[in-house]
Amino acid sequence: MTTGSIDAVVTSPPYNIGVAYRSYDDRKPRDIYLAWMEEIAKQIARVLAEDGALFLNLSSTGTDPWIAADVADRFRQRLTLQNRIIWVKSISINGETRGHFKPINSARFLSRTNDVAPERHACAPATRHRRGT
Repeated sequence: MTTGSIDAVVTSPPYNIGVAYRSYDDRKPRDIYLAWMEEIAKQIARVLAEDGALFLNLSSTGTDPWIAADVADRFRQRLTLQNRIIWVKSISINGETRGHFKPINSARFLSRTNDVAPERHACAPATRHRRGT
């Protein structure tokens, strides 16, 4: 894709939590998975237009509560976080899960990360300036 040619990217990448996809191994070694996410962030930052935005959907599980934060950390090398939408569908503490993943109309909460006006390149769900190349 041409550099700077995309106005918006909306993506929900695989979470590497063992979902049985037909054509994707969702249980890669963590370092390989995170390196792949970093390359995706690099390419998204490259193709986004000057005023482009990325909307990135991430999730964790009770068995891997840090995976979303680790992926976001890889994206922060290229993009700046502006806002987060936190959708608490269920929570696991000491092996006990409360709540549910369905129905999809669970309560949602908006957490404003900062008061920066939107600039260039957006991430999770709106970040708009390049942090590197």
